[in-house]
Amino acid sequence: MVTPTDCSWILKKVLSLRTLARRFLSFQIGNGVDFSLWFDPWWNNTCLASKNGDPIISQAYSNQQSSVNSLIHTGRWIMPTINSRRHHLSTILQSWLHDFVPPSFDLEKRDLILWENTHLHKIRTGHIWDAIRFKLPEVPWHDLIWHNHYVLCALAAILNISVPSTWLDLITNWGSHPSLGHHGIALLTAQVFSYHIWRERNARLHNKGCFGPLKIIE
Repeated sequence: MVTPTDCSWILKKVLSLRTLARRFLSFQIGNGVDFSLWFDPWWNNTCLASKNGDPIISQAYSNQQSSVNSLIHTGRWIMPTINSRRHHLSTILQSWLHDFVPPSFDLEKRDLILWENTHLHKIRTGHIWDAIRFKLPEVPWHDLIWHNHYVLCALAAILNISVPSTWLDLITNWGSHPSLGHHGIALLTAQVFSYHIWRERNARLHNKGCFGPLKIIE
């Protein structure tokens, strides 16, 4: 499947992970009605046909709309009749016919797609992300940033701690008197300023244009 060119940046990133995510998927055959015989990876996690009009479909005297159920007759698997007039059968068809091990099925149940051998009633992006991402140890200051009651400026405050002290001193003392109130206002200004710089950076990184200096000052 080709990634649409007019979809959002984040959707393109999600779709680019399809090959990786497939390793966590498995297909549990019930009555075989919901799974496409040719275009769902129900056999060895592989699709038998790569596109519409694939030669394997005509070689098996089948059609694009066939489901896995078309191979189940009277409670057992019946492999398709092969077009003997074809002298050059596709490699995947030969492999399928030679290596096919009949999977179990249950005509009383529906087909299921499993994630890590578990049927998910609700698909949560966070669950999928945790499964495929490379995990590092959680840092001790995790709760200071990822907390429901903290505004985004709190993140800017944490980031400001890591910048050179000379820069931070310049911002906090610029045009102010050495009093606690003035110092707090200057620090808050620095937080807001760094937040808008962060927004500008994201806009340029994700091809959303840029706000420009005047917008940042506003």
